[in-house]
Amino acid sequence: MWPTIHLLLISSAFFMISSLAFKVDKLAKKVDKLEAKKLDSSEYSN
Repeated sequence: MWPTIHLLLISSAFFMISSLAFKVDKLAKKVDKLEAKKLDSSEYSN
């Protein structure tokens, strides 16, 4: 019985970590785009 529960816990934890990493990655890409826009606008204003 225990190994099954253990596998379930490990797989669910892995799924949570991977989905979290995916969200962080998307967020980082959004921030990169925002930073690029800021740089572009500041270059134009100068």
